Amino acid sequence: MSVDTQPGLVLLLSISPDTAEQMVKVAKEKAEELSLKKIAIGVMGMERFLLASASGGGVTPNNVDTVERKLDTVMNTRRSIHVQKAYMEREKIRPSNYGLSIRTLFDGGLAVFADPELTQFVGAIAASGGSGWEDARCCVAGLESVGLFTDEIDSLAN
Repeated sequence: MSVDTQPGLVLLLSISPDTAEQMVKVAKEKAEELSLKKIAIGVMGMERFLLASASGGGVTPNNVDTVERKLDTVMNTRRSIHVQKAYMEREKIRPSNYGLSIRTLFDGGLAVFADPELTQFVGAIAASGGSGWEDARCCVAGLESVGLFTDEIDSLAN
């Protein structure tokens, strides 16, 4: 979302670096609670820079690459990956229809919104190292800890 500041200029609403660090910290704690042996986590803001990241255990380069791909996919579609997959299945859309926008369809990449109505997209959080459900649970814990919202909550109900 952008906010008009003066003619010709906009101000982007985005995740701050401090908020991203807190999200990653809590997501990593959730991974430990879930007894995940390895986890890679990243948060990206509207500027499309990696704002914060962490890894633990026996993380491989593949886990780190998967986090980057999940973040890119969410930023390109502005939907959590699980939600994007459901949309594509419902509408019978192939991933190739998106060109290079869909970099992965592995669960565990979540859209982050500033409001519960899910109208103010502000970035993405992603994790890799567990199952898609476990990765997503870590991300939800991180974003909820700072009062942000995602479009994937219903699919993650316990």
